[in-house]
This record gives sequence, C-alpha cells and structure tokens, in this order.
Amino acid sequence: MGLRTIFVTLLASLLSSTAFATPPASFGADADYKAIGCAGGASFDPPQDQGGVKSERDLVGDANNPAMYVRDNGVHVFFRLRLDASPLKKVGGAELTPFGWGIGLDSDGVVATIEYYLVVNGISEELVFVQASTGDVLKTWNPKATSINPLVTVGYVEVKKAGSAVLGTEDFFLTFAVPMKDVVDASLTAKVDVALGKPKPMTFGKNIVWAATATDGKTLSTDFTCWNDSLPLDLSKAAADPIVIGTYVDISAPTAGQKVTTTTPTLSGSTEGGLTVTITIGTKTLDVTADAAGKWSADIPTSFGLSNGVTYTAAAAVKDSDGNTATAQVTFTVKVPTCTDNEKNGSETDVDCGGTCSTKCAANLKCLVSADCDSGLCNGLTQKCLAGCFSPTDCDGDGLPNNKEDLNSNNILDVGETDFTNPDTDGDGLQDGKEDANQNGQVDVGETKPLVADTDEDGLKDGQEDANKNGIVDPGETDPLKKDSDGDGLGDGVEDANKNGTVNAGETDPTKADTDGDTLSDGVEDANKNAKVDAGESSPLVKDTDGDGLNDNIEDANQNGKFDTGETNATVKDTDNDGLGDGVEDNNANGKVDSGETDPRLADSDGDTLQDGAEDANKNGQVDGDETDPAKKDTDGDAKNDNADNCPLALNATQTDTDKDGTGDACDDDDDGDGVADTKDVCPLAADPSQVDTDKDGKGDVCDDDDDGDGVADTKDVCPLAADPSQVDTDKDGIGDVCD
Repeated sequence: MGLRTIFVTLLASLLSSTAFATPPASFGADADYKAIGCAGGASFDPPQDQGGVKSERDLVGDANNPAMYVRDNGVHVFFRLRLDASPLKKVGGAELTPFGWGIGLDSDGVVATIEYYLVVNGISEELVFVQASTGDVLKTWNPKATSINPLVTVGYVEVKKAGSAVLGTEDFFLTFAVPMKDVVDASLTAKVDVALGKPKPMTFGKNIVWAATATDGKTLSTDFTCWNDSLPLDLSKAAADPIVIGTYVDISAPTAGQKVTTTTPTLSGSTEGGLTVTITIGTKTLDVTADAAGKWSADIPTSFGLSNGVTYTAAAAVKDSDGNTATAQVTFTVKVPTCTDNEKNGSETDVDCGGTCSTKCAANLKCLVSADCDSGLCNGLTQKCLAGCFSPTDCDGDGLPNNKEDLNSNNILDVGETDFTNPDTDGDGLQDGKEDANQNGQVDVGETKPLVADTDEDGLKDGQEDANKNGIVDPGETDPLKKDSDGDGLGDGVEDANKNGTVNAGETDPTKADTDGDTLSDGVEDANKNAKVDAGESSPLVKDTDGDGLNDNIEDANQNGKFDTGETNATVKDTDNDGLGDGVEDNNANGKVDSGETDPRLADSDGDTLQDGAEDANKNGQVDGDETDPAKKDTDGDAKNDNADNCPLALNATQTDTDKDGTGDACDDDDDGDGVADTKDVCPLAADPSQVDTDKDGKGDVCDDDDDGDGVADTKDVCPLAADPSQVDTDKDGIGDVCD
C-alpha cells in the first residue's frame, strides 16, 4: 500500500486455520463495526446522485449515518454498506436483486487507480474477487458451479434493517464477509500482484478502499461513496480514509542501523489511536499511549541502562480491543561522541579535535573559528586551519592590515573588529579586505559590512550577491547593498528563493524588474511577495498567465496587480464565462473592444440574451456562415433580435412559419413540415406527404385550384379529379358523367 513499513507477528494458528474456507459463523454485533470515514468525517453518499437509479442500487450516508463500515475477527474481513432499500428481490426472501455492490482495493499506493474489486454479485449469487485492469475473476465464493444457494442462505452475505432513513424511507445494511487468507497478505512484504499468481492486495495495518456499485455484478463503476456522482469521477478524492485490518504498529525513529548519540534516546512511531504501546529493550519495558492520530513517542530512561558503543534491538507491541496484536522492531547503536573515539562527531570540527575538545586541529584540518586550530588561525573561506600567518602585517591575507582589523592592537577579537586571523570574519564568502574596500577599518558608503553576512538583510549573503567576489555589482549580480536590486517590489532573497545566487526554474530574476517581459513588475504580479503564484495573482514568470492569448499587462490595464472594473481577469481564461476565451474576443489583443470584436467582460456583448459563445459556436472569434453575430443584436437586419428571430440569418420581417416548427419559412427547407423538401414539394406551403398531383402540372392537389386541369375550378367542377371541360352531368346529380 505504500503507507507504512510494519512488522506483524501473527499466531500460527491464525494462518493455518481451516475456518478461512467457510462462511462466518456470525456477522457480529453492530458495535463490532467501525465506521469508515471520508476526508476525516463520516462516509457519505448523496441519495440518488446517480440519476434515476433504483433505491436498492443507491448507496446512502450522511454525517449521522455513515455509508460504510468494516470489521475483522482474525478469520474474515466484513464490509458493510448502507443502501436506500433492501437489495433482496422480495421481502422475506434470500435472493438478491440482479445487481452488484462492493469494495475497491488499492495495491500500488497510487490512489488515482483501483487494482482489485470485491463484489457481491446479485446476478450470479456469487461473491467475486476481480482484477480491475482486466476484468478477470480471480476467485469466487459460493460459485454457481458447486452451489445454487443464494449468498444470504449460504452465509457470505447478511441483509438487515439499518435503523436509518437517509432519504426518508427505511435503509438497509448489506454486509459481506471475505476470508482473510484469500485477500490479506500476512507476510507484510511488498504486494504480490496477480501476474505472479498470488494477489493479496490487503495487509495487516492501513489499507485504502473505495465503495461503489456494479451494474454488471463485477465492475465497480457507479455511485461511489465519498463522492457526488453527478460530477465527473475523481478516484483520488472518492477514496475513503484508510481502514485498519487487524492492528499495526511501526517505529519511525530511530531508523534501522542508526547511531544514536545518547544513552536515553527517544523512540517514536505510529499505531491505532489510543492504543497502549509497550516498548521493550532487553529485559526492560515501558508503556506509552498513542494520541488520537495514532502517534506515539517514548523517552528511554536511564534505568534501562543503555551503554555507549552497544547495539540494541527495541521492540514495540500493541493489542487492540478485538485482541489483535502487532509488533515492530528496530536495531540501533548507542554512540555517544567523545574526543578520543577516532570519529568526527558531536561538536568536533574534525576527527577528535576542535569544538569543545581540548585537542585543537592541526593545519589543513576543518575548523569553524580560529579557536578550533592549534595555530589559532582558521581560514573562514576554506574552513581549514592555517599553519601560521600569511605575513607579519596581514596575518589572514585578506587584504586588510592587522592594525585595521585589531584596531586596539590587543591581539583579541573585540566587538566591532574584524578577525585578523580569519580572512572572512562574517562568513559571507567575501574577504574582509573586499568588503572594506578602502581598507580604513570602517564601513563607508558603497561598502558591505565585513561583520554582517547579509549587509542589506535581503536573505542573501553578500558573497552570493557579489558572485565573482570583486566588490563591484557586475551585470547579472544583485546588489548586496540593496534589498531589492531591481526595484520590482520583491526582495532579492524572495526572488532567489533557494538562496544560491542563480536564477533557477520557478524563480524570478532579482536583476530584472519584469522577469517575463509583460511590462508588469514582478512585485505587482506577486502581490503578497511570497514567491508563489497564489489565487488571484498573475505569474511573474509567464507573460500570459491564463493562456487566453492576452498578455497579463493587457488584461491588468492599470498594472496594479488587481482585477478591477473594466479589465479582464489575467488569471481566468474566460473572464465573462461566455464560452469564448478573452483572447478570442479581443482578437487583436489590444485591450479594447474594437469594431467586429465581442466584449470579453460581457457574456452577451450585443444584449440579445444569447451568450457570445453560443453565437460563435466554433469559438474562433469570427462570424462564420452559419453563425449569428455576437456583436449585433439583429444579425440579418430584419428588425428582429437574434434571440427572437425564427430565421436570424435570413431577412424575415414577417416571421412567417407555416409549419409552426420554430424555423421561419425564410430559412426552412421544408416550410409545410410534410417531410418533403421545398425544392421537391408540389405544395411547399401546404402539408401533403402523398404529393398527389392529378393533372401533373407540378402543383399538388392540396394547393391546386384545378386538380384535373380541365379549366374548371375544383369548387365548380362536377368531376374535380377527372378532366371534363364540357362538364356533362346527364342525371343532374352533381357528379359529372366522366366520374359518375
């Protein structure tokens, strides 16, 4: 799991028990179950966050009614899920609804992926162990091949009333039991994956899990707890708080093989919150209690009798309320520094010399101050002892005569004096003679202070700022006499965040007021002066922070580092949230709304109630042939605004819409809505799917005044569908002889 390294001693009988292969004798009492949390709170799942899902398929949970629980009894791991309704097909029955409910397991420490599923498969009445990446079923409990009994009957699953009503109707618990030997790695070694034939993704101690449902009975894909499934799934945020199987303890300090420098060392580590940790070294024991977060610390007393130079093994042991035990151990050596142990340790500056040792260091051995050296001379630049003075007049060779350093000539380093035995008294990387350039023993205008490592107090030593150590501010160097060399409002030490005198990736340049060249000074962009790009700040390292095509100075027009009225937001790509990036709307990138441009500060530039991004459908900042103009209320100029125009791209002042389909005739390919295009319709303004044209004159009967083309209008024609110019009606019955 990558969460900790622990050593657990398990009873041999636990691992060899044949009880693993059978369902549990009991699911235990409700009090035996521990609620699983989400982000430190109760596990939750909004009711019906999967639209239209049936109630028995809906995991539910709130602050008072956690969505999931876990327990183990040393033989089985039990997972309990809260459902909005019973998962059984019928009241009093045993068969499950054909669906799936389960737990996802992590085995690689990457919380953005799930490696295995444990799923109650209501479709096949099996409890299945599935490899997520392939969908392969690695193991089943109650397989159909050997039993047709429902899981509830066999005893791997329990369904009971939950005593809650998160959504207003009675909730139910679905609890399932998994044999520990099949999924828990008791060896506590690195996880062995399925490819090696031994998939055991869980371990004693902390484990990462997810809870969800499976429409196919084996793949967890819907209704994740700790997450609102109306949003795109983020597995790293849907993961529950770590659960503990069995119990565990670890020792984080000292580390294995570490040499501790005291006979009363402090041991520390972690376990379950509130457990008593028993520390044993040899025959001595000490009990300490872990805090609520599981952290523990034990100060080993002198009564343990630890001796210098001896290697010890310390063990930590715990036992939880269920009787689960765990131990961890570490081996360390007590090594108390002495000035005769042939090692550089303690305050020594070199092996068994310097520091608090009475033995001083010989020439070329390491030193921090002159008192570390038998010569009384420590080169502050090389931090090595000198054999003697460089010259009678300038002992340390720093360019300052001894009498300018030891001003009262008493051979003692007094307050206000530089050290005539140390070329760099303040340890800033500049020799005293370079800092006191005129060698008068005083700090004059234009000189750095040889007694202060950081003259301008900007967080950078003088020698880091004067990189070539010549006492001059050369190109590329910051000024050790100015906190803010480039005057951009950010101190040099803020810009050179790692204090190495070099402009590294992620740092602004303390020698350039505007590192990214967007005409906004670095201090304006980093408004709170913390060398980070915080919410609401533009980046001093990128000309166009939000990547919208407009440089930051164009968006922050008054260059004050704030998003003011009348400006676009330099940290938001689409200031007005209309679906068009600011640089698409201000396509000439001049910070003005020019002719033909939409306003990046207004979602609806032309006020036609259509957002600019809806009108410019392909988001290219141009009015294409099939788009309305987001800069004009009435694109086609027919006195009808685009939002109310049934043909916004075709002049249509009358708004005629023959078939009432919302598309005006001026832009409708089928005006009468009969399914026949106007170009082929014999009656384009009269619905006639049959397209009957009795007289074949190109005008359908539905809209033809003379269907038979005999020159007599249909309203007067005794045979309107049979040509008869003579209109003979022998029996005078109103039906002409031609059609009578």
